Amino acid sequence: MATVHNLIFADDCVLRILADGKIQWDMDLFAGGCANFGLTVSTNKRGVINQPSRAMEYNTPQANLNGIKFKSVTNFAYLESTFSCKPKINDEIADRISKVSQTFEWLQASVWNRHSLQVNTK
Repeated sequence: MATVHNLIFADDCVLRILADGKIQWDMDLFAGGCANFGLTVSTNKRGVINQPSRAMEYNTPQANLNGIKFKSVTNFAYLESTFSCKPKINDEIADRISKVSQTFEWLQASVWNRHSLQVNTK
């Protein structure tokens, strides 16, 4: 069970619910915990994603919070990571390599060229 009091200072939150069929039950617990601490849950950006194990069949998750239905999403981007309903390591590696490449291009343009720094590679 999630410990909601650890989220008092959180700007963003993702609930990971492992048991199939418990999504709505856990959402209700989360909403109750937030209400107990006087927290407001923003419903502007909301979504629910299901990441079943390989042995389980994918089911579109259904959940609502205070009567507002959550949109089912297949990908969720958060803090340089992307969660997928069918995660594949190759996609994650390609995504991270792309982000590293973009960072090096930015460094070269903004720092290295201004200070005459060079990167020597073999």
